[in-house]
Amino acid sequence: MDFKRSLSSLGRALKSGGEKTLKKSTVFMDISRINILIASKEKDMEDIYCLIGEKIYKKYGKELLRYKELKEICNELELIEKDIKKLRKEISVIKEEKFCPYCGESIDKKSKFCLKCGKLL
Repeated sequence: MDFKRSLSSLGRALKSGGEKTLKKSTVFMDISRINILIASKEKDMEDIYCLIGEKIYKKYGKELLRYKELKEICNELELIEKDIKKLRKEISVIKEEKFCPYCGESIDKKSKFCLKCGKLL
């Protein structure tokens, strides 16, 4: 009988441990799911902040340079834009493209007119 009682006690302990583990797993999964939703919403907010900044920068451009804290950021943006332009030109060289002298758009070297601005080359 002692053996039977021990097995029964072990069974109850295992069942209780399993239930606790299941509860903790469920709580962990719920928290993880909610944290993913929060991160997604925070990313949406960051995208909106970036869009606001981009619109302000494009609309007010040089006027923003009056503000010391924005001047450095605007200068950094201009440097990055120049770097991107250089990198795009490198790609165009590799692809054997040329640039429209009117709008600067990358075009095929055999093109007779620009696909963006429509000007004859």
